[in-house]
Amino acid sequence: MRLPPAVVLAGVARTLEEDVLPAVGDRAARGLVFAALEVLANVQDLVEWRVDVREEELTAAAAALTESAERLQASGLGAEAARLRAALAAAEHLDDRAARGRALDAALEDALVVLDRARAEPGVEAALASIRAHLVNQTIRDLMRTQRPLLNRISQG
Repeated sequence: MRLPPAVVLAGVARTLEEDVLPAVGDRAARGLVFAALEVLANVQDLVEWRVDVREEELTAAAAALTESAERLQASGLGAEAARLRAALAAAEHLDDRAARGRALDAALEDALVVLDRARAEPGVEAALASIRAHLVNQTIRDLMRTQRPLLNRISQG
C-alpha cells in the first residue's frame, strides 16, 4: 500500500509551505525554503519508485493474497476466497506496473474488509495472518531502506 512519489513529495512541500515557512523569520532561510519548494514542484512528477523495489512489493502482495485465498478455501469459505482470487487475477492482467500496484493495494484493502466481516468464522485468523505478515514485512523492508537520521546534525541547529 504505497502512495505515489508525487503525492509524498507534494505532502512534503505542503508541510514546508504551511508549517515550516511561517516559523522562519530570517530572509535568507526563507529563500532557501522557497528554493526547496521550487525543486519539489519541479521533480515530483519525474520521480518513481525503483523498479526492483516495486516489483518485490507487488510479488509479495500477490503471494499474500494467494495464500490468504488458499487458507479461506481450505476453511470452507469459498465465496471469500473467490473474491480475493478475482481481485488478484484482475490486478495481474494489468501490464502497467503503477496500475497493477494500485489494483493490488485495492485487493489488499478488500481482503482486510472481507476477512474482518468473516472474522468469527473458523480459519479466518490464518487467512488474515498472511495479509498481516505481508504488511509487517513491507514495513520492515521500508524501514531497512530508509536513510539514517540526521539527529546529530539536527541537534546542532
